[in-house]
Amino acid sequence: MFERKQCFALCLVLLAGCGSDGKSGDDNVQTPAVTDSSSQGGSALGVAGEATSLEGTWLAECSPGQGGETDEGSSRQSRVFDKNRFEMVVNFYDDPDCTTPSTTTEAQRMGGTFAIGRAVATTDGLEASALDMQVDSVSEDAPPATQYDIFYVDSAGLYFGNEFATTPETRTTTLDLARVFVLQGGAGDVPVSGTDGTDQEVPGDNTVVAQALVGQWKGQCTQNSTRRGAAHYASAYNFTESGVEYLTYAYDTADCTGEPSAIKTAVSGEYTLGSTVTTPEGMQATEIGFEFSELNGEAYSFERIDILAVEGGSLYLGGKLENGARTNSLNLDRPFVNQ
Repeated sequence: MFERKQCFALCLVLLAGCGSDGKSGDDNVQTPAVTDSSSQGGSALGVAGEATSLEGTWLAECSPGQGGETDEGSSRQSRVFDKNRFEMVVNFYDDPDCTTPSTTTEAQRMGGTFAIGRAVATTDGLEASALDMQVDSVSEDAPPATQYDIFYVDSAGLYFGNEFATTPETRTTTLDLARVFVLQGGAGDVPVSGTDGTDQEVPGDNTVVAQALVGQWKGQCTQNSTRRGAAHYASAYNFTESGVEYLTYAYDTADCTGEPSAIKTAVSGEYTLGSTVTTPEGMQATEIGFEFSELNGEAYSFERIDILAVEGGSLYLGGKLENGARTNSLNLDRPFVNQ
């Protein structure tokens, strides 16, 4: 696998901000103020123990490639805000859809304290807010530094500036509207399901769905485009009443039949079923939250929110994300067949 130093430098650029446009109107949310977010004096970064409008975990859509000089695999960024602390994470994957965690590349992390500043008029005509982040921990060799950015929130999610600055005077006034981060877990005013907040969610008894899930479900045979290792691979889910295992099998045969030549990836953990939603195809699907805790026999931590439907002997999962938000559309072209 290629060198990651260059990749992480790029990740630091992409991980440069997060916040609220101040429209929520929640009197219980406190925003740590800065002295003057545009002044040379800097800022007092955050107030310990006080939640802000950023509180929670924000997830971006899957991005192709892993940086460096290759476009293989994929990556996904997330932001976690806890009181006046933040953590920025980039997870890497061996497949193009951010479903098979990389077995060779560890997640890149950066953390520290943050403060939300004054309003910033952007070149897009929107009113963003200043965000100052004091970095005090990083998973690559880098000195502590303060990054100056902007952020904006609308019904689709959270946006950062198109670049970060190392001084308040050079803070950007342009938002990166092509990259949106979506709040996970249903908190706040930003919808987790869909892109416009109009999806209908119906709580109900998931006993029947849970019983139907138990067993092994194998995906379609896919050709290995990297020209390294086995010629083809197929993924599979093994569900018990509360546990789940996701495996990627390598095959030397073109139809992925017979015994696999190797198990490329094995991820295990637990799952939780949620509300029932109606998909654009008119099908009834169920929300599912995956919480993986083990990767190839070693401790691991990764969470994913999706939807699923069981029709006959086939299991369907959600389609690709649009602008970082789950669409509630099932991927009917890639069924997993009960074995």
